[in-house]
Amino acid sequence: VNFFCDMTDEERGVYTHLHDPDQGLGVGAGPGPIPDGPAPPSNDDLMDMMGERFKIPDTSVTGGVTVDDLQLINCVFDSPYDTVEKTASIDEEREYLCAFVYFQVNKVVGEGLGYYNDVAEATMRYPLFKTCVDFVNSLNAEPDNTAEFEVNFFCDMTQEEKAPYIGTHHGDTDEELLGSSYDGGASEPNGSAQTTASILLLTGSLIAARYF
Repeated sequence: VNFFCDMTDEERGVYTHLHDPDQGLGVGAGPGPIPDGPAPPSNDDLMDMMGERFKIPDTSVTGGVTVDDLQLINCVFDSPYDTVEKTASIDEEREYLCAFVYFQVNKVVGEGLGYYNDVAEATMRYPLFKTCVDFVNSLNAEPDNTAEFEVNFFCDMTQEEKAPYIGTHHGDTDEELLGSSYDGGASEPNGSAQTTASILLLTGSLIAARYF
C-alpha cells in the first residue's frame, strides 16, 4: 500500500512513466519517460499535487538555493540516503535540500513529527536535518565503528522533542537504538566528541543503528 492508493486514474496518470510493469505500481525515480509516454511532472505539478507533504525552507537557511535549483521528481521518489554511500555523498546545499524534501514526503503517520504546517516550520527544521545528516556521516566514517548509522525520523526534532524517547529501545532486532540526543559533545570532558560506544548507548535518538 502506498500513497497512490487514494488517487483517481487521472491523478495517477502523471506518474505512469515511473511504473515498472514487473513490480506493479511502484515508487521510484525510474529511468525517465517511456517512448511516446507522458513527460515527468514538473516542479510546479508536484508542488500542486503534493504541496501538503513538503515545504521548501526559506533561502535564509539554504544558502540561496531554491526549488528551481532542484528536480523535484528525483527528490520525491529517489531516496538520497538509503545506503551509507548515498548518505555520504550529500555535501552540497542542493543535495541537502533534495534530501530534506524526500525526508518530508516519506514521513510515516504516527512516527515522529507530522507534515510541516508552513514554510516557517520547514525553515526552522532544515538546519536540524542538515546537522543530523552530517552527524550520521561522521559516525559512519569512523574506522572502528561496528554499526551502520542511518537518517531516521528524529533528524528534524529539537532536543526537547527527542526527550520523551530517551532510553527507549524499539524492536528485537537492534534495527533502531533510541536514547538521549547528541549535544555536540558539550557534555563530554573538554567538549570532546563522544565515542562510538557512548553514542550507541546514549545518542541513538538522532540515528538508527543496524548492527553488522
